[in-house]
Amino acid sequence: MKISELLTDETKWCKMACAKDKDGNLVNELSDTAVKWSLHGAIWKCHSDNNMMKVIIKIHDYMGEKYLWQWNDAPERTFEDVRKLIEELNI
Repeated sequence: MKISELLTDETKWCKMACAKDKDGNLVNELSDTAVKWSLHGAIWKCHSDNNMMKVIIKIHDYMGEKYLWQWNDAPERTFEDVRKLIEELNI
């Protein structure tokens, strides 16, 4: 699954956690109860295999950002920013 297929709208994106359940509780990004993911959590969910590092490097090279969780959780960050990134990188 591509990240763009997981993070389809703002209701599926979160900050301050890799993943959250329907009640807003922190859960593992691979949990069946997860319904929202940060960019980092979405990478784990969609690429918890050998492709994960390729995706992280692709994002890092594009953004120059060292820590994806800091970028995702920045107060000014919006879902539109995240969506634009994943669409531009086709991930």
